[in-house]
Amino acid sequence: MKKKHLTGLIILASLSIPGCAENNTKDSYVNTGENIENNIKWYPVPQPADKPIDATIILPAARDYNSYSGVPLRVLFNNWVRDPFILNAPDEYYYMVGTPESTTLPAPLKSSPESNGWWYNDGIPLWRSKNLKDWETMGYVWTFEKDATWSKEFKLSPNTQTPNNDPVRCIWAPEIHYLKGTYWIGYSMNYGGIGILKSTSGKPEGPYVDIKTDGPLPGHIDVALFEDTDGTVYYLCDGYSIARMKDDMSGLAEPLRKLKFNPTPPWGEGINMLKVGEKYVWYNSSNTFTTINGKEARTYDCFSATSSGSIYGPYNNRHRAITYAGHNNIFKDKKGNWWSTQFHPQPHMEKAIEPALIPIEVSPEGALSIKRSYPRPIWYITTTEPKGNWQSMYFKDTKWDKKEGAFGNPEVMNHGTFSDVGSEYSSDKLWMRKDFSIDTLPEQPALFLRHTGSVNIWINKKLIYSSENNLIEYTKETINKECLQIGNNIIAVVFENKAPYSYIDIGLVDCAKP
Repeated sequence: MKKKHLTGLIILASLSIPGCAENNTKDSYVNTGENIENNIKWYPVPQPADKPIDATIILPAARDYNSYSGVPLRVLFNNWVRDPFILNAPDEYYYMVGTPESTTLPAPLKSSPESNGWWYNDGIPLWRSKNLKDWETMGYVWTFEKDATWSKEFKLSPNTQTPNNDPVRCIWAPEIHYLKGTYWIGYSMNYGGIGILKSTSGKPEGPYVDIKTDGPLPGHIDVALFEDTDGTVYYLCDGYSIARMKDDMSGLAEPLRKLKFNPTPPWGEGINMLKVGEKYVWYNSSNTFTTINGKEARTYDCFSATSSGSIYGPYNNRHRAITYAGHNNIFKDKKGNWWSTQFHPQPHMEKAIEPALIPIEVSPEGALSIKRSYPRPIWYITTTEPKGNWQSMYFKDTKWDKKEGAFGNPEVMNHGTFSDVGSEYSSDKLWMRKDFSIDTLPEQPALFLRHTGSVNIWINKKLIYSSENNLIEYTKETINKECLQIGNNIIAVVFENKAPYSYIDIGLVDCAKP
């Protein structure tokens, strides 16, 4: 190695050590006098503004126009955090940890300016909230400079190389758990290596010590801990690996083994688990790639599968459970509601890398799904070509099927943008009708829709939209407000699928600012 390059590495390493950055350790935090408990200063995190309402809904689609890409998520605060993990603790709080970078913590807390959450950061921050809305942070509960053992070292990483191939040191995807009367934090190093920290005080704010100080635990990244109903704790990590922990949590009680799946899943990370009745529910994060008409869309999603026999599997019916969730965790709040964490921006999602929550549902069979924010729209549909003036308001559609939208092959929900099939159909063509009423004419009416084949749409017998496209994403199409009338209206649709996975969803909005 050339001497000039070596000098650069030494300078970079020094800048990246938490103790070398101004106001970077807990001892140097400025005391604002806010919420001091047990000599720990908790600083409030400003609440984010509510997502603005983009349009007035005239006729709802199955996918919510006013949400983030169809998902009713709620941003927790406007600071950079990847891989947020929230624990519903046995006290009155929820605690959160996550992957930090230089802008993660609010003033007056500081991080080293080189911290970017990918190559370098300073340690593990801790947040807490009583209601999942108002958050505060103590800053770093654990730092490389003050607390690390084997992970204090900078190393070259084959997975996260800098432009100059410099040594790196970064915490990835920490998790906080309450087990056996105290708090534990699992963490991963970006160059590979897993550690588990134990709170020696029994409190979430620590202090924390490594259960293994002479080197990492088995596995590579993304450690998780799962406590079964009999009190046994399991260790999960990359490669769909699992092992039982020792009763005293001092290490693994058995070698890592692979979970069994039917069929074998592709690459994934963020492995985790919960139990519903006697069923084990496995979930993890993975990428979804979809190409339509030569265009590719990538989403970072939560996949899930269930096993009714053994924690080791086999796990069956793997599917995309929570679109856009990314590296997440699932927990039940103090009122019994289920949530998934989320952080990642997605295609057409105007959202930064910020911690967020998605309301979800967990069925008795262990199926995970996004919880809807309003009832599904009801349409009259038929797969038999109608006779007569079927686009008219006065056409009798009482013999048509009354079904919930959207319509298509449920397999479409495993690919691409968030789509939400309410009723399955498999015929080549579908006819749809729905009546609706308005009190005033909208200023800027527009269709909000996605379809995977040719479609013609009429409102009050006027053809307002015709397309042969197979849409990779939902689109907004302005229409002439003269097609609408105060009082009762009728929308009529004929759709011909031309894709492997059929899908059609239609709504009507007024884009004039509410």
